[in-house]
Amino acid sequence: MESAFHTKYKHLSFDHIMLKSFIEIPPESDFPIQNLPYGIFSTKENPSPRMCTRLGDFAVDLAFLDEQKLFDQQYGFFAGASLNRFMSAGRETWRRIRQRLTDLLSEGGDTVWEEAMRVRALIPVGDVHMHLPESLHVRGARDVAENPSAFNRPAQRRR
Repeated sequence: MESAFHTKYKHLSFDHIMLKSFIEIPPESDFPIQNLPYGIFSTKENPSPRMCTRLGDFAVDLAFLDEQKLFDQQYGFFAGASLNRFMSAGRETWRRIRQRLTDLLSEGGDTVWEEAMRVRALIPVGDVHMHLPESLHVRGARDVAENPSAFNRPAQRRR
């Protein structure tokens, strides 16, 4: 019989499962280094909505990491108020970004960023305000709001 852990992470390699973050993450956290979800956030100090991921009890400011040139290239879409440009970048871009984040956030990982940068990039979740992560096309959003069952039907049958 498989444990809940093995069932939940059976698609991951042993190395990926054993990864540890450079910050302490409580074992019961839904946001270990193996689960880096994306979102849009702002803070009182910087009210501009921008992209983040979550690591333990911290939001990681991806726009700041991009400004500091810590990715393989400067993407620019991390400073946006939605995930739309990121989502349209495609699977290969997502894979490169996820791998780079894992390198930066891993214990013993990439040390190119100094402590001062980490302090600015890691924001306690209690200090952030989360926003809706994507912008829907206005007509499409109105159509779904008026007729939610149409969302699941092929386009030619919607009207």
